Amino acid sequence: MNADRALARATVALRRIGENKPDEPLTLLPGAATERGWCWLFPFDTVRAAKTGNIMASLATGPLMVRCWPGTTTCGRTRSGTGWTTGHRATVTGTTWTGPAAAGC
Repeated sequence: MNADRALARATVALRRIGENKPDEPLTLLPGAATERGWCWLFPFDTVRAAKTGNIMASLATGPLMVRCWPGTTTCGRTRSGTGWTTGHRATVTGTTWTGPAAAGC
């Protein structure tokens, strides 16, 4: 999956997550997306935290993970995503995806 398609999927997932938090708008962090070969990671935070750098306005979740195949999107439970993505990669067997539901924050 190329970067543009992964970004589009992450944007849709972030909108869904944001529907549950209408008082605190969310944004993808610019220039922070990384490709891991089998997935794309898109860190996100509140708009207020992204603009001000105020950690008190920051979320303690993320990043969004967009798998290259089949294109599902999942929200991370830790900021770094390192151990979390390793665990998700271990759940992939051939074409079977056994991880959590898409955009399940």
